[in-house]
Amino acid sequence: MDVEFVEFVIPNDPRFVDQWNFNQVRIPTAWDSATGVGVTVAVLDTGVSPGPDLACRAFVAPFDTFTGFAGMDAVRDLRGHGTHVTGTIAQCTDNAQGFAGTARDATIMPVRVLDDTGTGTSQRVANGILHAVENGADVINLSLGFDCFGESWPTCGDYAVDMEIEAAVAAGVVIVAAAGNDGFDHLSYPANHPLVIAVGASDATGTNTDYSSGGTGLDLLAPGGQTLRGELIYQETVPDDGTLNHGYFGKIGTSMAAPHVSGIVAMMLEHNPSLSPLKVRCTLIDTVEDVGAPGWDPYSGWGEVRADTAVTHRGEFFTDVTTEWFEPDLSVVVNDGIVDGFKDCTFRPESDVTRAQSVKLLVVALDEAGIEAPQQIFTDVPGTAWSAGFIQRGYEAGWVTGYEDGTFRPGVPITRIDLAVFATKAMGYEPIDADVPPFPDVSTDDWFHAWLTSAKVNGVIHGHGDGTFRPSVPVTRAQAVTILYNMLYPEQ
Repeated sequence: MDVEFVEFVIPNDPRFVDQWNFNQVRIPTAWDSATGVGVTVAVLDTGVSPGPDLACRAFVAPFDTFTGFAGMDAVRDLRGHGTHVTGTIAQCTDNAQGFAGTARDATIMPVRVLDDTGTGTSQRVANGILHAVENGADVINLSLGFDCFGESWPTCGDYAVDMEIEAAVAAGVVIVAAAGNDGFDHLSYPANHPLVIAVGASDATGTNTDYSSGGTGLDLLAPGGQTLRGELIYQETVPDDGTLNHGYFGKIGTSMAAPHVSGIVAMMLEHNPSLSPLKVRCTLIDTVEDVGAPGWDPYSGWGEVRADTAVTHRGEFFTDVTTEWFEPDLSVVVNDGIVDGFKDCTFRPESDVTRAQSVKLLVVALDEAGIEAPQQIFTDVPGTAWSAGFIQRGYEAGWVTGYEDGTFRPGVPITRIDLAVFATKAMGYEPIDADVPPFPDVSTDDWFHAWLTSAKVNGVIHGHGDGTFRPSVPVTRAQAVTILYNMLYPEQ
């Protein structure tokens, strides 16, 4: 029997043998595929004071939210927390000194949002997120938070931080946060925000530690260490006495767990830059090592992160899609960035697609964007509606039409015939006026007869197994995926 062997990259850092955490989540194996090249991770923390084992690292756009000053002097870390976190993400590796870093070739953006006592305000965190997004961060690490006293988001949250989180994720930035160190049955904020990847701490057995907070919203675990058994997370940093005497210090906490995931995300984005924040989250969940109770549980989330499978994963991202008939088409259009799923990592294939959603899908599939500052084209689609720019784009291109009463009815499920006509026109195909209807349940007297014939001839649509088309039936998300695939890849 032939067996394929995989090379494991072992760095020459002398203290790498003490990094049980890296081997546990298979970071060295992931280095065969990616090391974070070209990816920027923003560390919102107490700052960064690079020592000899961070001397190789590239730092960009350092910023202090307390003073408004930029530069590495402005983000000097007198507490050691942010420097330790940075080391876990991107310590210099294979440089014959100290320890290794997860995304060993990533770029770091230090943003000081916590003072020398390790505290800061929500407004500083919000300003830090804004700075990171405006300066090109791909990942934001938040090894910080405040207790929610049993409340969940949005009751426990902050408006300014929420707004910046939502804007960042909408811009394609992945946000990772520590779950909290109080061992509570609820997450700290902002880890409890639904758009943030919430990371709890595991020990050397791969199970959750007693101090790691859990509950609704916990996504996964990463190594955070355990003091009693001497399972510390080591990196180069400075002591918290303000002396800036660099050394190698061991720490524990979900603050130490989160940067493992941020580094793994950086490697994922190098390997597959098209990943959206949702796809990153769903990939991480899909590739964990399940620990604790089967499936999700409040103590370990979906399981402990696995770097190697997360980085190289190219399969589906959705928990409700397994061996469905449309899965091959879905895989293509997802990786093309045309469709996405929901925050809970489901795709909901049997859900209807609205008329507004279908127009957006077609615009994106054509590699176009919505009109900025759109006008009101239809009486029920104001210029402020999220779909207005996409609808105007399709309308001006000549393939979006409304109803005789001047409405578009954006929230109404689109029928199979309307989507077929929109798609056929969008592709620039001409109507074909044939003497024979394309399907037995379609008449040559139907207004759409010539367009549907063109759609069938050009491979945009197909009928059901019984030969019918069922033109007035609403389109499901699964069916929309297949139509999009047929549009883009008619010969396949």
